Amino acid sequence: MSSPYSFKAICEFEVSQRTALDLERILRPEVTGEGDRTTVEMEEGNSGFVLRIGSRDITGLRAALNSYLRWIECSLNVARLRK
Repeated sequence: MSSPYSFKAICEFEVSQRTALDLERILRPEVTGEGDRTTVEMEEGNSGFVLRIGSRDITGLRAALNSYLRWIECSLNVARLRK
């Protein structure tokens, strides 16, 4: 993440590779690159899904983190219902 973002959060989710790929696909439209206030990066790997959020201020970080965590929770709940 670029240096202007002094507040950062890194969330690592231990999920299957399939779930990590699904989360990346589902959340990709929400990641629009670097914004005025926050930036978000995602990656899927062998051990799960990683979400990195950077923000210029703590309020922006909290708002972005809350949004992404809700979207992830919703996605995982829908996936459980489909099984």
